Amino acid sequence: MDGRQIALRNNLADFLATSPWREGLTQDQFDRVCRDALAYTFAAGATVCHRESPAVHWLAVVDGLVKVDTISEDGRATTFAGVPGGAWFGEGAVLKGEPRPYAVVAIRESTVAFVPRATFLWLLENSHSFSRWLIDQHNARLGYYVALVESLRLKDVIARVAYCIAELFNTELY
Repeated sequence: MDGRQIALRNNLADFLATSPWREGLTQDQFDRVCRDALAYTFAAGATVCHRESPAVHWLAVVDGLVKVDTISEDGRATTFAGVPGGAWFGEGAVLKGEPRPYAVVAIRESTVAFVPRATFLWLLENSHSFSRWLIDQHNARLGYYVALVESLRLKDVIARVAYCIAELFNTELY
């Protein structure tokens, strides 16, 4: 490993140690995640994951900012979420074992962690605290999207924009 790879690996270990789901893991469980996880740095504008690519990793933004988006068949683009540093995402596609229904694109230079699907599913089966964290995460995300639909249907444009910007500072999700 060169110096940049070592620094990236050390940053990943520090990031994993401070992740919100880490607290309830045994040392053996945490060691497996550290051993199996990888991190890569992407330039601004680079595609992290293509739409319809296999969901073989659970993802986190170690540092930077990515967007989760898609483009319709007629060329219209929409962004589902901006994902800031510290956030974990993509577990839905990993749980279903289906291709990702969206693309992930770096908004600025970003380091992204990749936890293999097998490790993610193993944690889900072997750690009650991880499973509880994941349920809470899904519940928070579901509540966010229900409120987003309400905002889109009932609020004016200023309120809708404010809601979308506020998502980047939602401490429960990110």
